[in-house]
Amino acid sequence: MSEKGPDLFDRLEMFWGELVRRRVVHVAGVYAIVSWIAVYMVATTYEKLFLPDAVFLTLVALTFLGFPVVLVLAWYFRLGRGGVRFRRAGAVDDGAYGDRRASGNAAGAGLLVFGLLLATGSFLAVADRLIPEERAAVTLEEGSVAVLPFANLSGEEANRYFSDGMTEEVIARLARISDLKVISRTSAMRYRNTNLGPGEIGRELGVASILEGSVQRDGERLRISARLVDTRSTQTLWAESYDRGMEDIFAIQTALADRIATSLGLALAGIEPATAVEPDLPTGDLVAYDLYLRGRFFWNQRSPEALVRSIELFEEAITRDPDFHMAYAGLADSWVVMPYHTGGAARESLDRALEAAERALVLRPELGEAHAARAFALTGQWQWEASEEEFRRALELSPGYATGHEWHAVLLMARGRTEEALEAIRGAFALDPLSRVISYVYGLVLLISGEPEEALFHFDRALELDPTFPLAHLHRSWVLEELGRDEEMVEALERWNALFSEPPFAPGILRQAYLGGGTDETFEFLAGLPPGIPVSALDRARWSLRLGRTDEALTWLERGIEERDVWFVIVNVSPANDPLRGEQRFTDLLSAMNLEGRR
Repeated sequence: MSEKGPDLFDRLEMFWGELVRRRVVHVAGVYAIVSWIAVYMVATTYEKLFLPDAVFLTLVALTFLGFPVVLVLAWYFRLGRGGVRFRRAGAVDDGAYGDRRASGNAAGAGLLVFGLLLATGSFLAVADRLIPEERAAVTLEEGSVAVLPFANLSGEEANRYFSDGMTEEVIARLARISDLKVISRTSAMRYRNTNLGPGEIGRELGVASILEGSVQRDGERLRISARLVDTRSTQTLWAESYDRGMEDIFAIQTALADRIATSLGLALAGIEPATAVEPDLPTGDLVAYDLYLRGRFFWNQRSPEALVRSIELFEEAITRDPDFHMAYAGLADSWVVMPYHTGGAARESLDRALEAAERALVLRPELGEAHAARAFALTGQWQWEASEEEFRRALELSPGYATGHEWHAVLLMARGRTEEALEAIRGAFALDPLSRVISYVYGLVLLISGEPEEALFHFDRALELDPTFPLAHLHRSWVLEELGRDEEMVEALERWNALFSEPPFAPGILRQAYLGGGTDETFEFLAGLPPGIPVSALDRARWSLRLGRTDEALTWLERGIEERDVWFVIVNVSPANDPLRGEQRFTDLLSAMNLEGRR
């Protein structure tokens, strides 16, 4: 009777033992660890060094292809004291490389497992670079781009306004292309000095391409480098460098926008890339342009002090060049948002905004941003039909202008068209998802639409983006009041109060009032705040109504009408005013605003 041969398990054990004896297992583990280190180092640095994507992809391919080659070499060759030698069949390793099976099995297995775990982690970490099409195709919108902040290589932080201005102007030119989704400035600027690669940024912003670059200003010379990257494959679509004089700044901006339009295939949508972005020479005075860029830098900060400074700079630019249409548009933008950040009284601000916007449009009738500023000023003056027509024209000329969509949402909300308002603010949010102002207005529209929980989410998001945003704290208190979360409402008002250079009331006193007498004492204190502090008449009326003081609330609202309080755009749609709807004085207020009472 013949002996039974080894079964499958015995054969596998013998094969494993041979792999350990020939040190193939050890080599595999070491190879996996070394490969992981190499891939990780290149994956985290190649984009920042502007290396071609092929460098990374080639390394990964060589790593995988090299693995079986190394294992075969380890099987047939051994490293001994005499160097690399071919293994003869049945040969036994000598000396330090002898067959130490027990310890060799454990060490080899541990090394292999550790190496394979690292290799697997490495693959998962960079998988988006290897197979981005499948992951991104569902979420990334074709014909979409984010212009990241141009790096300031001028060596002085004081010159940052110039590189930021370059970024903003390229965005503005692209926003005029109807078939192109362009992420707005606020969201793009949050990626300054980011460690994220194009793939991650593309997924966060929902764009298929990003433009990144740098600006170096040396006197009257400019050195600008830029590259357009496909966020799904991380392939560079094109790269360009410009070394020119300051007088060519507008030509460079136009060239960049035109190259992006061409690269994203706008001609396929019936738009000729050569004419999609009109060559523009806003001013022949480069000092005036420099002042304009400084003005925009301060306008984007939106604090009362920054807005005052932006107005000064825009006016200086206009003094140097009275035909500088962009400076007039910037001046209109500053005046039209000023009352929202300084307390509400708006008659003079809105008149000045209209004057500046109309002058900009005389000089450049097709300037969508100026039409939007004029429309928003008309909203504040309660000229609803004229405002709506201006917004239609503004968004026709600059469909990618997120601020225009945001302001349009305010108009629609004021007129009680909440579904349209939500659609407009969602459009603004898609173009500028990291804007604190747009998140805040989103919350306001949701509050007016009767969705306080959703509104609270967006107010909280605005405060995550900027914890020092007073309006978000104030109107967050409205939501908490409606939800019956009175203690949190008091805390929100305390935070709002603390953000003023001269607070309306002493820190902590509102909390003391609440602890001493609950919400009645709280609203009693708020309703008694003296005139002259930056509080809208709409808020004062709200607090009076909580105490049941209808006449006092109506008196505050009538005063707000006289002062042209900008927050009165929501007086007819605010749920807080529902107790007034049967009052003749309230009906008269609405008539003065060209509004019909909501039923």
